[in-house]
Amino acid sequence: MINGETTLIRISLLILNILLLGFSTRAQLNWGRDCAGGEVDRHLNRVHQVIGERNMFQDISSIAYASPDGEGRLNGEAALQATRQNNGRFQSLLTVSMCARYGSEERQPPQSRCQQAASEALIRWAREVAPSGNPINDHDLLPLIMSADLLKPNMTPADRETINNWLNSIVQSGDSYMAGLQATNDVRVRMNWNTWRLATRAMAGQAMASDDPRGADIVATTRGLVDAHTHRNLNTPRNFSPTRSVYEARQRVCQGEDTSGSVSEYGSFDFRQRDALRYHNYNMLAYTQMQWFVPGAVSGLSSFAIGDGVNFLGPYVTGERVHQEFSCTTAPFDIRRRENGEASSAIRPWRIEDDRGARVMMRYSRLNHPRSHSFTNQFVTNEFTPWEKLMFSMRECETPSAPSIPSPQPRPQDT
Repeated sequence: MINGETTLIRISLLILNILLLGFSTRAQLNWGRDCAGGEVDRHLNRVHQVIGERNMFQDISSIAYASPDGEGRLNGEAALQATRQNNGRFQSLLTVSMCARYGSEERQPPQSRCQQAASEALIRWAREVAPSGNPINDHDLLPLIMSADLLKPNMTPADRETINNWLNSIVQSGDSYMAGLQATNDVRVRMNWNTWRLATRAMAGQAMASDDPRGADIVATTRGLVDAHTHRNLNTPRNFSPTRSVYEARQRVCQGEDTSGSVSEYGSFDFRQRDALRYHNYNMLAYTQMQWFVPGAVSGLSSFAIGDGVNFLGPYVTGERVHQEFSCTTAPFDIRRRENGEASSAIRPWRIEDDRGARVMMRYSRLNHPRSHSFTNQFVTNEFTPWEKLMFSMRECETPSAPSIPSPQPRPQDT
């Protein structure tokens, strides 16, 4: 009977906290929560409904408390299968966290049940599972970071401290991992590895910022790191020449490419290294998601570079150009996956229909990069998850405007 009474007291206190709009904190990631209206209510109702339809509370209770381990794995490997299965449960946790933050007691399941179930799972994860530092594995934790931001306002101070220390550990382990790569001049410092590390860093810091001063410092330092990285990853190097580039070599050697337009376009380091729009888009998804949720981590100069990276995709979306994916990749892992029969690494024309990550990226890009609207309009109401639809609807009342043109700045010599 004592256990039953204790549970009842906890739920009652939880409902009281929700009614009082939490303790002394509020969600910090840029959810666009000030927007409201019919579409928001419709998508919020759907979030509540899908929790029951897909048995998401059971999903949450089935989370395996082990670090993601999908980086470098081939289809069929047990570690990759387990990671993907757990990632699906993370999506359920995020959906339930949206119910906890934006739902109500009148809907089913009630807001308080969502808060309790999601908080218990997240706090357990924070206590039991240390981040690896590997940015490709740790960016799988983004749904948990986003959930932390949604759930913290109605947690106790002790639980918020547990979550903040876990968020800080993600940042510190990622920094240490990247420092190791920098020490050996590893090419991954210039790639999507660093882009995802910075996106994860920015979002973890922002989720801390409401009640932990370390968070604001993390976001501020991330801004400078993003400036340096966009220069290496997105800006055309000074010594770039189409006559001796991988891009130009592929124009001459590889088949199936429409050579209309300028062959001197750089795109991104990831595009040129992997010879694949899929990897360019994977890289750009990290940038656009970071800029959506943590605009303070992206300067005006970096925003322009990101916008150029998004717009680079336009002719391939509209069909003006065709790109034969992975024809001249320099990454051995792409060849291993192709030999393993994985369609995502096959030599074939890139199509937007085959690249969900690109469609999500373009949806994120619309807020900050209105120049992309000419080729992203079709992705406004695409096949997004219920929590994504709710999030996007909460931003629909915000009118995007082109970022101001930054003052010219001297560019450092490429290394």
